Order: sequence, then structure tokens, then C-alpha cells
Amino acid sequence: VEDLLRTFETIGPPVIHTEGRFHVWGGTHWQRVDRREAYGWVKPYDGMPWGTTTLTLTLAKIESILRLLAVELDAPGFFDERPLGINCANGFVDLSTGVPTLLPHSPSQCQDFVLRGRWIEGGADARWLRALISGCFADAPDAGRRAVVLMELAGAIAAGIGTKLRDPAAFVLVGGGAHGKSQVLEVLKGLVPA
Repeated sequence: VEDLLRTFETIGPPVIHTEGRFHVWGGTHWQRVDRREAYGWVKPYDGMPWGTTTLTLTLAKIESILRLLAVELDAPGFFDERPLGINCANGFVDLSTGVPTLLPHSPSQCQDFVLRGRWIEGGADARWLRALISGCFADAPDAGRRAVVLMELAGAIAAGIGTKLRDPAAFVLVGGGAHGKSQVLEVLKGLVPA
């Protein structure tokens, strides 16, 4: 275990254990480690000389080593401490000051998901999104307000604050077919991990 910890500290990548799983820093966000990958950390020690003996690693020994490693790397509530912002492909958009600021990705941002989109200073051309939202509410007298609310919802989802709202709300899209409700839901689902 000590040798693995030294390897993580000196060579990397950074590794933590939280929410019952190992997570490894992948350059843009913390990624869950599956059991096979974690076994791969330990398996190279099988057959290595260790003091006056040679290591023989059974499945039970590997499991024991991983349990000890989990204790050493334990970071309870790690993802609860994430700063306010949106983690996108070209960096972390910090929203904590009220002025969106693009920062380089960092393990300390506690992000476990990255949006495929890129932050563009001053905004991007969102004609397709405006067309989708306008199409959904084309016949509604308050279409403009509905669009604003939907954009606020998307922002709350992307920033990960949906579960931190003082007065949480649920959104239900109601209407006949072919108004774009499913497409809106697909867009919103793309803002969070599967």
C-alpha cells in the first residue's frame, strides 16, 4: 500500500476514494475507476521480490490491499465541496464572483463530469438553441418568459446547483406532440453525467 501511495504522489495521477469508489484525476475531471483498473494497480506486484520472499497475490490479497488503499485515500464528501461553476472542455468557468471566468482545469475544483462544449468569452452563436426554445413555445402568449425560465433551468443544471437551491422546483413539460419537449429534455440531460 505504501509503495502504491508513493507512486500516486510522485508519478501520479492523483487518486482519491470517495462515495465507495476510487477516482483518478483525468486532466479535466475526476473519473471513476472500475474494479479491473484498480486491480491493475496491484497486479504488477505479483511475483516481485519483497524482502526475503516473493509476493504471491491472490484475489483475496488484492482485495485486502485495495481496502487498505481506500482507507488511506479516503476523502468523504469530496464532491460536496465543489466550487460554483461549469466544467467544460476548455476549462472551468468559475461563477463564484458573479463574473464568469475561465480557469484551467484543476483537481481542486472537485468536478466529476466535463461538458463537451467549450466556453467562448462573450458567448457563442446559439441560434439552434433559440430556434428550439422558440419552437417549443411559439403559440404561448408568455413565450419569452418561458424561454428565460428554461435557460435558467439549463444554467442551474450545468452549474450543478439544482440540488442546492433553497426552494427547489420541478419542471414538467406539457403539450401535444411535435413541439420539441423531447429535444429540450435531451439537451438538458447532456448537461449532467449519465
